[in-house]
Amino acid sequence: MKKCPYCFEQIQDEAIKCRFCSEFLDGREAGDAQAKEISWYFKPSTLVLGFCLIGPLIIPLIWFHPRYSNTKKAVLTLVCIAVTILFLIPVKASMKSLGEYYRVLQGDY
Repeated sequence: MKKCPYCFEQIQDEAIKCRFCSEFLDGREAGDAQAKEISWYFKPSTLVLGFCLIGPLIIPLIWFHPRYSNTKKAVLTLVCIAVTILFLIPVKASMKSLGEYYRVLQGDY
């Protein structure tokens, strides 16, 4: 068994094409691992910026990333969901506080 140079999953020694990421291992289609540039939307900086801007809607990009293993995808998904929940708790408290403030302003208290 050896590791695929693209997705780092365990594959057979005789494998010509990785069954996980569908990359050819003999250089026919993709070239070597260092020469192949990943798309801009799969770069970590783009994923972090996307999470900061659109939150958990970035999860599909994580799951379509060609070089992440399934374990890494699952962990990143759980982290995204946990951070989103942690941010929603203070937002909920703020909305409740604003609602009370506007009720006091309207005299409905």
